[in-house]
Amino acid sequence: MLTFRYFYFPETDLQSTVVIPVDQFQNDDGDLAVQFLEPQPNHSSNLYINGILQEGRLYEVTADSLILELGDDTVSAGTPIIIEQVRINLRITE
Repeated sequence: MLTFRYFYFPETDLQSTVVIPVDQFQNDDGDLAVQFLEPQPNHSSNLYINGILQEGRLYEVTADSLILELGDDTVSAGTPIIIEQVRINLRITE
């Protein structure tokens, strides 16, 4: 199992539908992210806003962006947005 984390702090308030490109995020090493894991059966993505796990219906992670569906809610400038992705590698032994 491998875990990847990406961090973003918006400079302005976010509202409605927001698309945040992958290169706006930093990884655990502080480097700019290049690509998120693409949705696959052995990948899982979690989104945390201000440290709180978000419902899956509020976001989508693609290889090149995070899409937030905030509706009437607002994410204030400076609020931490964290994507945690897990890739599970299964090895079958006989």
